[in-house]
Amino acid sequence: MIAYSRVTKTVPIGGMIYDYTLSCGHVTRRLSPNQVRPPRKLRCRECETRGEKTNPDPRLTRQRRERTAATMFARIIKLRDRQCTMAGRDGVRCAGSLDCAHVITRVNHVLRFDPRNAHLLCRTHHTYYHANEAEWIEVSKREWPEATAYCLMHRHLLEPDEDLEAIIESLRRMLKKLEK
Repeated sequence: MIAYSRVTKTVPIGGMIYDYTLSCGHVTRRLSPNQVRPPRKLRCRECETRGEKTNPDPRLTRQRRERTAATMFARIIKLRDRQCTMAGRDGVRCAGSLDCAHVITRVNHVLRFDPRNAHLLCRTHHTYYHANEAEWIEVSKREWPEATAYCLMHRHLLEPDEDLEAIIESLRRMLKKLEK
């Protein structure tokens, strides 16, 4: 969406006419009867015809890239593990769909897309260990000692690898290897 600011409004018969100054500097006029907000998809025809691309809200594109990376990452973990990794290893009975579960929560952006930090769990195990985080860390230390030690060592790092395009490309390569 192009950024805009409402400049003027006049009141003709049958509605309001608003002049919007777009982020590209052009002014457009829209008829907006009984409408407080401007139309959602306000585009500058002059810029589109000249081929200039105005970047939409950067948060939306970042969210879309994060969602793409998260979907690809979950698929990689599903292809790698294929079944619940805790099946028969504890007293919890497996049931439900398979989820990608992180040892260190995915809020930690340093480890979010690191395969050493994720395992495939059924919905029951995922719910159980999500509610019992300390027990999940202990089980992870016992079942995957090297990977868990790595995750615990790096969980306090605050500087994430924010280049989502590079992360997505790396995930694509991993996915191609696993799909072969």
